[in-house]
Amino acid sequence: SAAAILISKCPFYPRVKANAEIPSAFLINVIKEGQKDGSITDTISAQQLFLNIWAYLIGCSHLFNFSNTGKGANTLGIQTNTSDQDILDLIRKILS
Repeated sequence: SAAAILISKCPFYPRVKANAEIPSAFLINVIKEGQKDGSITDTISAQQLFLNIWAYLIGCSHLFNFSNTGKGANTLGIQTNTSDQDILDLIRKILS
């Protein structure tokens, strides 16, 4: 897109992009450490596990206002209730 081209031409773009990747790289390394000690599954790459968790959290953030979890959401005619604990439990399942 035109906006992406303009942004990529900004002189500070490489630095902002590098800084934005720090949390992802950190979490991927944490997942790799868990894979080494056996606390996290190694049947899926650390990068794919990270992307699955990230996608799940993005999806949840679109369905639920995290400050009001447990109040439910109606998406596509399906009433869904969740809590912070439910979200964490599913992330644990993704990692195991």
